[in-house]
Amino acid sequence: MIGEGSVGSEFTTLFTIFINNKLDKIISPDVIMNHESEEYILNTLKGIIGKKNENEYRADLASIISTRIINFSLFYSKENKIESDYINRLAFLMNEEVFADDLKYKIVKSIYNGNPSAFKTLTLNKTLIKFLTK
Repeated sequence: MIGEGSVGSEFTTLFTIFINNKLDKIISPDVIMNHESEEYILNTLKGIIGKKNENEYRADLASIISTRIINFSLFYSKENKIESDYINRLAFLMNEEVFADDLKYKIVKSIYNGNPSAFKTLTLNKTLIKFLTK
C-alpha cells in the first residue's frame, strides 16, 4: 500500500516481481570473475540458479548471468590485460555443473569471438578449447 501510494501500482508490482524472482540476489560478474574464493562463487551461483539437472534450476537466471559474464569479460578485456587467473576462472566455471551446456558454449564462443586478440590464451586451455571447437 505504501508503494502504491508513493510510486504507483505498476512500479510496485514490477518491484515485487523483481524480488520474488530473486533478481536482487544476482551476483555481479566482476565478483564472479575476480573473487578470490572459487568455493564462494560456486556456492553463490548454485544458490541463485540451482543445480543443473534438478527441478529448481532457473534457466532464466543462468541466461542472465551468462550474458552478464560475456559483457563484463569483453568490457574488462578492453581495459585490462587478460591474465591466466581470468582464463582459469572461466575454465573453472565451465567445468562446474552450474550452467547448461548451451550456455557454456555461448559464453566461451562469445568471449573469444568478441575480442580474439585479448583472449588468445583461451585457446591454450584444454577445458575451454573444447567449447570453441564444437
